[in-house]
Amino acid sequence: MAHLNDLLQARAQVELEAQNTQIVESLNQRAQTQIKIQKAVEGVSVIAITYYLLSLLKLIYQGGEALGLVLSSQVAVLICIPVTILVLWYSRHKINKVSDGASLSLSAGILGGTQPSSNMCPPGTRLLF
Repeated sequence: MAHLNDLLQARAQVELEAQNTQIVESLNQRAQTQIKIQKAVEGVSVIAITYYLLSLLKLIYQGGEALGLVLSSQVAVLICIPVTILVLWYSRHKINKVSDGASLSLSAGILGGTQPSSNMCPPGTRLLF
């Protein structure tokens, strides 16, 4: 009778692990999709921020022209376009590096730590969640 109980528990554990594997794969696919969407949105946001920053710079230089600044606002904005894009790209790159490092350490802490035990699981069995 004890052997039959052990077999039933093992079968239930195998089915539970298969379900957990499917859930984890589904979560991974969703996470990959979210990452792709986030990167697309970040690219668009760099363009939008660049546009608004250049508009502000143009207004500043137009005000400077009214005060007697020698450099025209159009030339100044043309000079600022690549600089603004590079600064925004570099800032976004640094932020992504920091956030990637934080997410890696967080996932390592969750997945690499000790896992809780359960009365239903045989000793030495690792839980997925």
